[in-house]
Amino acid sequence: MNIEYICEQVVELSLTVGEYLREENKRLDKSRVEVKGENDFVTYVDKESEKRLIEGLSNIFPDAGFLAEESAFEFQEREYCWIVDPIDGTTNFIHQLSPYAISIALAKKNKIILGCVYEVTLDEAFYAYSGGGAWLNGINIQISGKKEISGSVVAHGIPYQLEEKYEYLRTKIAQLYGKCTLRHLGSAATEICYVAAGRLDTYFHDNLSPWDLAAGAIILQEAGGGISDFSGNDNYIFGKELVATNGWMHQEVLEFLKK
Repeated sequence: MNIEYICEQVVELSLTVGEYLREENKRLDKSRVEVKGENDFVTYVDKESEKRLIEGLSNIFPDAGFLAEESAFEFQEREYCWIVDPIDGTTNFIHQLSPYAISIALAKKNKIILGCVYEVTLDEAFYAYSGGGAWLNGINIQISGKKEISGSVVAHGIPYQLEEKYEYLRTKIAQLYGKCTLRHLGSAATEICYVAAGRLDTYFHDNLSPWDLAAGAIILQEAGGGISDFSGNDNYIFGKELVATNGWMHQEVLEFLKK
């Protein structure tokens, strides 16, 4: 298995499907937007994008199963599995805002070994594979050197559901006002990659799905960053909690987020 060659093919596929997203965004038919849940949407473009990605990935590596956001695929018990989000940031896409991205990860026995996040609006392809470093459009990227939350740039997400169990997270976010610069960009995959590239110092979110973060996770790790669930453990792919940092301030962020 030539993981570097597979990664190159995945990047090329993401660029091709990304061009489709860019063109469709110009003429999006908002009457065909469907509601999956409260403030959670899907478009015909999501579905077509996923179809094209699944077809392309099946050709690149036929032995892998699929876990994809919009299709009927369930996590398949195979040695390898593609984890795919056809548009991460659908709300941004619908309203012609940035960022929105294609996210593709390859897992081997539940360990992510390859990731590609293509942020469409800026034409930026972030990618990595195990042991190969982290890259942005062919340029090696690394995390920032910020050592503490104070004065840092922190991005965060807020779950769609207005449930009591998420109230503490909103309270924590409010405590950061005036202490650091806060951003909420609307695309988890992109925001994780921005931590990897040193544009953000940390990012945290609750109630995420595997396709939101799997690709970004390995990109961040290969860039030298830290990633965990809110307890500091490695159950972030399927555990719905994510703390992504430059590594230097990871423990401080975990302490801050304690319930």
